[in-house]
Amino acid sequence: MTEFHRTAAAVLCIALVVVFGASPVGAAETGRTLGGHTFMPSTRIRDPFITTYLLSGTGMSIFQLPMLTIDWEGPEPVVVEGDVLYLVQGFRYQRALNDWLAVRGAFSATGRGGIDEKSVFAQGVMWSFAGGFGATARVWGAERAALAVCADVALGNAYTINILDFVEDIIENGWNEESSFVAESNTSQGRLGLVGAWAPKRWLGVTASADWGWAEGSGDRNWDGRRLGGSGTVGVDFKELDAVPVGVRVAFSSQPIGQGGTGPDDDIRSYGVGVFYTGRPDLSIGVDAIFLRLPLIDSDVKTDALQFSVDMRYYF
Repeated sequence: MTEFHRTAAAVLCIALVVVFGASPVGAAETGRTLGGHTFMPSTRIRDPFITTYLLSGTGMSIFQLPMLTIDWEGPEPVVVEGDVLYLVQGFRYQRALNDWLAVRGAFSATGRGGIDEKSVFAQGVMWSFAGGFGATARVWGAERAALAVCADVALGNAYTINILDFVEDIIENGWNEESSFVAESNTSQGRLGLVGAWAPKRWLGVTASADWGWAEGSGDRNWDGRRLGGSGTVGVDFKELDAVPVGVRVAFSSQPIGQGGTGPDDDIRSYGVGVFYTGRPDLSIGVDAIFLRLPLIDSDVKTDALQFSVDMRYYF
């Protein structure tokens, strides 16, 4: 662990003490409602609301591995195809310290790997764990609009078992003491941005953000990246139109940080459609269908994936 990671871990511990030790401000004082519209939250996109909540999000995707051709100078090249399973589980707790500042702590676990013989051989298995903290500070508010500054930092560990790379390394360089079946890396990620929300109608809500982010990893493979990103959502609450407590939200996100600790990526984009229960302002339950591009393990190749996510958020 580098000096940076030790310092960041100490800051993380202090931040978590603040998160769980401070007195919360009730949801009635700092809600997620503007102009009569209750916004539908997203686990991937931040919002400007100063609220106290507990979040649990579970996501799953099965996508097809792009055709890979392996040529080891044998009788004929080997063509590899198969399916890959992607799983993610996350928890987040945010606490409003007053009417303009909220802090939060989060933990997530991600796993990805082949689910048949060929895809296990070509793609291997990757799993990662991350913990982080963040804060949202309101800088402006009105009856129908709000603006806030958001900052988040996460530290994690990623582990990769790539059978194909391991075999190719032995074929090219022979067996040595540095040959390893499991690659490990320590990761750190951060985002700083401006987030806004606007409710032109009771049934319509819009959010948008602009972010600057960084990500770096050290260990068996070093990498780092810096880039800008942005996101936005548009939500329609049918409860305000015909008394049906159901809402639909579409979202776009271009994240400025890497996915799952695998390394930097210049095209981390996702598009999503979610259906939410909107009958209670203190409870948000929704199902998201998210289309995204995932980089393959230790490869420049990306593949399209459809991820389904079930998110539940309770406001105190």
